[in-house]
Amino acid sequence: MAAGKTANRRLVFISYSSRDREPAERLVAEIESIGIPCWMAPRDIPSGASYGKEIVDALEAAEIFVVLLSTHSNSSIHVANEIERAVNYQKMIVPLRLENVAPSREIELHISARQWVDLFEGPRQRELNMRRFLNVLRDVLRAWIVPDLAPLPKPGPETPLEPPPPSGPNPKLRDTILAAVEKSGTAGPQSIAISLYRAHGEPLIPELCAMLVDESVPSFRRGPLYDVLKICSAQSKARTYSSRVFTTMLECVQKGGSDLVKATEVVGALPIPPEEKWRGLFDLFPAVHLNGGVSLLKTLLQVVPPGHRDELCTALTELLPMPDPKFQIAVIDSLRKLAYKAATPALRDLAEMSLDREVIWSAAECLAAWGDTASAPILRQVLTGCADGFTWRVLAVSLHKLEGPAAARFLVDQFPALTEEIQWEVLRWDDSWDALKAANTRVLRDVLQRLAKGALRDEMKELAALRLARLSS
Repeated sequence: MAAGKTANRRLVFISYSSRDREPAERLVAEIESIGIPCWMAPRDIPSGASYGKEIVDALEAAEIFVVLLSTHSNSSIHVANEIERAVNYQKMIVPLRLENVAPSREIELHISARQWVDLFEGPRQRELNMRRFLNVLRDVLRAWIVPDLAPLPKPGPETPLEPPPPSGPNPKLRDTILAAVEKSGTAGPQSIAISLYRAHGEPLIPELCAMLVDESVPSFRRGPLYDVLKICSAQSKARTYSSRVFTTMLECVQKGGSDLVKATEVVGALPIPPEEKWRGLFDLFPAVHLNGGVSLLKTLLQVVPPGHRDELCTALTELLPMPDPKFQIAVIDSLRKLAYKAATPALRDLAEMSLDREVIWSAAECLAAWGDTASAPILRQVLTGCADGFTWRVLAVSLHKLEGPAAARFLVDQFPALTEEIQWEVLRWDDSWDALKAANTRVLRDVLQRLAKGALRDEMKELAALRLARLSS
């Protein structure tokens, strides 16, 4: 290859699911071994750079777009987006199948009419198919841009393939791990992990990964194994296994429940770039519907790159109508942290229509924090028919933040008709009392005087008298 012709140019863009990282890295090594530079994430993204911008820039600069087709890439929104961009930039698209799968509906339009190369039919057939692919790649690039690309070396004589080394579980090490966990007693995972790691070193990690995806390992045993893996995989000498651990944890996330929670904890502690964690976890976004999905949501919130925040927020907003109140609250909290005000209409609907009081609180507090004055009439309407003291208090505070004195007058007008239990709830908290006293009207004074004399509970009489005295001072 002529010097300087491709020195700063990555000619082939590799699109793949993060769960196929190992075959993607092998493919890149084979292509680059014949002098054709490739671009792949996260390898070629500078530290601190915008993930999305770097991907689009690299895709636009490349001559050929290679996509690795698999079950994982079929469900990856990132791969689908990259294919769409490649079509938009009129790139030559070459699908390589890692598994015997058809393109998913999301990518079928752009992929199905193209001739693909299979890399899953055994070592000898893979070698032949790979050689054909590299020859085509070389010929296309030589015709377009690099006329002096060297030809591929001629293949040597065929030799019988050696049997692969055994890759099954290590029963002895597995028994040792299970025995250590079982005999740990009150010892925490830290001490178990350190003891096992000192005795067995890095081989612990692939064995732990194998155990966690082995359905024969009882579920009650897997919890401690996740804890041990999280500690061991963070050791400096164990970082060569980070990709293996990450791929395994992505598989475990899809189980839901305690596996999902524990697996996301391991991912959070892994010494790999946040952008890589984001790319892998967001491919699994549908898993947030599973039991334990809030843990995945929280981890996504921690690792989302700035350039992908709107993408995450859009996906979260679509989940707000879900009938799970705890999950709805987690989504609202996430949108609030990301300041995604485009979700305001959906939050108004929740504040008005939800039957769960905690969802109503969360939506109202978020709307008040964003200063959405258009939601004030909704809060007034909900307050008018509210029969729960804590809900009335939270909504009163939120309404006061939005409307100030006008809200205070409305709240005082509502206050006399409330039950004594709700009045007690409102008066005993400073934030809701501050919303009432801002009006300082005769109506409020009359209610306090009545309560100070005739409330059913002595503590209510004392509190009403105290509030009245401070109002008059």
